[in-house]
Amino acid sequence: MLLNDAFAVRKTHKFLMKSQYWPREELEKYQNTKLRVLVQNSYDNVPYYHDIFKKLNLKPDNIKTKADLHKLPILTKDDLRQHLDKMLASNLKNKAMPSQTGGSTGEPLKFYVQREMWTWANGARYRGWNWAGYEFRDRMVDLWGASFEIEQLEKMSTSFRHKLLRRLTLNTFRMSDEDMGQYARQIIDFKPKIIRSFSGAMYVFAKFVSEHDIKGIEPESIITTAENLFDFQRKKIEDTFGCSVYDGYGSRETSLIAHECEHHRGYHISDENSIVEFLKNDKPVTFGESGEIIITDLHNLVMPWLRYSIGDMGTPKDEKCSCGRALSMMTSIDGRVHDFIVTPSGQRLPGEFFPHLFKDVNGIREYRIVQKKIEELEVEIVRTSDFTDSDFQYLLTHFHEYLGDDIDIEVKFPNSIDWPESGKRRFTISEVA
Repeated sequence: MLLNDAFAVRKTHKFLMKSQYWPREELEKYQNTKLRVLVQNSYDNVPYYHDIFKKLNLKPDNIKTKADLHKLPILTKDDLRQHLDKMLASNLKNKAMPSQTGGSTGEPLKFYVQREMWTWANGARYRGWNWAGYEFRDRMVDLWGASFEIEQLEKMSTSFRHKLLRRLTLNTFRMSDEDMGQYARQIIDFKPKIIRSFSGAMYVFAKFVSEHDIKGIEPESIITTAENLFDFQRKKIEDTFGCSVYDGYGSRETSLIAHECEHHRGYHISDENSIVEFLKNDKPVTFGESGEIIITDLHNLVMPWLRYSIGDMGTPKDEKCSCGRALSMMTSIDGRVHDFIVTPSGQRLPGEFFPHLFKDVNGIREYRIVQKKIEELEVEIVRTSDFTDSDFQYLLTHFHEYLGDDIDIEVKFPNSIDWPESGKRRFTISEVA
């Protein structure tokens, strides 16, 4: 199955490398063709959407192009949680693969995908990596985080990843000075062409390498993702390693959404995979204006994402890149801000640790982590009836495992979290320098 998947991804990637240069009209024609198939299947086989269409007195023929999508309501994370049993396509249940996200906006979510969707997602991801200079089987270091079970699997499959994929994974959930010193030595020995990392983790690692005057880490490119990449972070990373940073934007629900190319003039949207809207008060924003990002995934027929509110803000751009690609563009991702948590002993924990931890716990609706003093951490959890005492102990155990015992952790259970009106949700907030 792995070999078949690899062939399918390579075939899809080859298609995407051509389609990125299609005229804009041809890309939109492709999107609309895929959209009509998605809508028809949703109406015929997905109880949730069939009910929506009936309630609004709509037929599939009423949604012929992406300009018609406004006729349908926004799909929220709460909608998915409440109607999960009605979201699966009855004709494709045998293809449903369970998945989950810790929620980079602080809201864990469980859902289903199909293998074909991941084929397209991986094809788009490899295309984005190609823009950064990556070719299949180039040496790559993933300075990454993983859920705890996956972390164990990574150890078991080290030989496979090293020899076949030529990939080395280093855990950003452990980033003390000692850890980072070890990572630096491993990277020097591995000699990667590409380093891929959470944006914040890459910045912290770059500072460590610079402060300790470590030589020998010489990638050709660095790919960042998962968090906002700020200009000061990009500059520090590029100055430290002497190469360009390529930032990408994606999610576990839909995978790669947009990625920088070699010209760094914004983010190219994967139009062949999804239709992306930018809304303010349910209306499209003007170019250059920040809006709520709404995703319609074109390849996950088993559990359709029609106008899904992903929880982020972004700014669309009406300008063709000088690279010649006709893909839609956005200038920035405005709603992902994660902070590192630091401890008195010098441990540093990236904000991405918490979604990876919380996604494996049932009964968490929302959460936020706030650190006002270096010796104190406040955890807010909006829980449901599924949350148990054993879940609470599981969280505390892992908090102390990764943060140590020299920090006081206070867990609160509010009925709701007061997010800012801007729509930007910082689920990890540190006021400690």
